[in-house]
Amino acid sequence: KLNGNLNGIQTAEAISELLRVPIVFLTAYSDAETLSQINRNSAYGFIIKPFQQIELLTEIDLTLNRFNKTFELLKDRDHSHSALQETETFFRQIVNNVSDGIYRIDLQGNFTYVNPIAVIQTGYPENELLKMRYTSLVRNDYKQSVYFFFKNIFEDEINDSYLEFPILTSKGDEKWIGQKIHLIKIRNRIKGFQVIARDITHEREFKEQLIIAKSNAEKTAEVKSRFLANISHEIRTPLNGIIGVVNLLNQTVLSEKQMSYLNAITSSSNQLMGIIND
Repeated sequence: KLNGNLNGIQTAEAISELLRVPIVFLTAYSDAETLSQINRNSAYGFIIKPFQQIELLTEIDLTLNRFNKTFELLKDRDHSHSALQETETFFRQIVNNVSDGIYRIDLQGNFTYVNPIAVIQTGYPENELLKMRYTSLVRNDYKQSVYFFFKNIFEDEINDSYLEFPILTSKGDEKWIGQKIHLIKIRNRIKGFQVIARDITHEREFKEQLIIAKSNAEKTAEVKSRFLANISHEIRTPLNGIIGVVNLLNQTVLSEKQMSYLNAITSSSNQLMGIIND
């Protein structure tokens, strides 16, 4: 239903909006203000009375063609806007459901975006993180090295890099974070950093345990080696004496039974010496 107080142009605008149809004004008015109001909308055409039939048909054809092109552009725009919204929703769902923290910081080191995992990793609410600098989370003894790392990749324009360092959560707990850092560039100018951060605390602890275990194994092997070296030296001296005496006995006249005993001593002595030498 149309408002009875509408003028002709307002009525045409209401009909065009409601029915999505082009309109041609047949008017006796040719003042600039009226024509300007009509021309503002590409769905409208106009022809000033009096007119020839060919003029009317031509204006209708032009208006219809103009309307169709405008309608297609609007439809494409709506479709593009809808597709953009779907794409944004899709990627937001991905970012919000990955297992890694994702955040952005500007060139002053301030957080400008954090995903839900980054909130969980740090223990700080999103609104608090967005008021903080990333260095405020870094453990004190690492703050300087982390700062200069970001400074260097900015100055050298290193697009992709990786860094590990410890942070302190809102509760004071320590976590080790492994970060993939990517430069954010707009028109070839660096505007900030995008970071994918993974909690590597357990991996770090496991590596430290492996290092300790390796060190302990090396110490044990060294002690064992020293022990065997000492033992072999202690055994070698009397064993050489036994072998020497056996050689002397071989030069004497022995019964068959005595020779059998002597051969057994010689064989055992040689085997023991071979073990010591190994």
